[in-house]
Amino acid sequence: MDNIKTKDLKINDSKMSDYNIDGREIIGALFDNIEFANKTKQSLKDIGFADEQIEVHYVNRTSKDGINLSLIGLGFPHDEALYFEKKYREDGKIIVIVRPKLRTEDAFELLIRNSGDVGLKINNTDESLKNNLEKMKNKINIQQQNFRQREIIGGIFTIPQDCFKAIDELKKLGFSNEHIRLYSANHDYAKEQLNLLEKGFTTIEAKYFEKAYQNGETLLTVSSTDRIDEVMEIITNNSGDIGFDAYEKNANDQNMHSFNDYDLGRD
Repeated sequence: MDNIKTKDLKINDSKMSDYNIDGREIIGALFDNIEFANKTKQSLKDIGFADEQIEVHYVNRTSKDGINLSLIGLGFPHDEALYFEKKYREDGKIIVIVRPKLRTEDAFELLIRNSGDVGLKINNTDESLKNNLEKMKNKINIQQQNFRQREIIGGIFTIPQDCFKAIDELKKLGFSNEHIRLYSANHDYAKEQLNLLEKGFTTIEAKYFEKAYQNGETLLTVSSTDRIDEVMEIITNNSGDIGFDAYEKNANDQNMHSFNDYDLGRD
């Protein structure tokens, strides 16, 4: 997984008062080179976006003419379209366009995660925009800083096949059955108590995972590893839920302002 830092988020100076990720049918991001753009497209496909939902456009360096983008016509807000088109034509930036359907937040977060410039400026008069970007920053900070020293990590899967795929990828990276545990309603041992607190999970995670498991979800745990980044990436790339929503709910319940204020170590 890339070394993700909050400072890597690209905030530009254009007026983005129209921008709001909620309900957006089309979003985009600028990249400096085709390698990052193609990597982002593949990452989007890895988490379930279809090829026809993603477009990559760049100006041919051997030609003065690029594709005549009309982003306003595609559905981009006016100021955002002008910003993207200017960077694309004049600075040679590459633009990745996504039609996320009902997964706008997932696509937006991935564009930021890969250091894409989403053309978003925090407007102090627009709290919804500020909160949306702050939420993304906080998720990335959790992933970058707080899971680093963990000896065990888990993920909940709604579709068992996604979990099996994650296990296959973990084994290809050298993880053994000794470190991987699957808890599924299809197995006899699923009736046993999980006792996730004793296994090293935090109180919030233990309650969250155990409730989901009791509701028929599939739980995957990976232990005794110093490769947390790789494990997290595989789980999330295969639609696994590592518990971000549980921490967010707890933070809101405690009137907390940032995930960064919360200790994710053992209770």
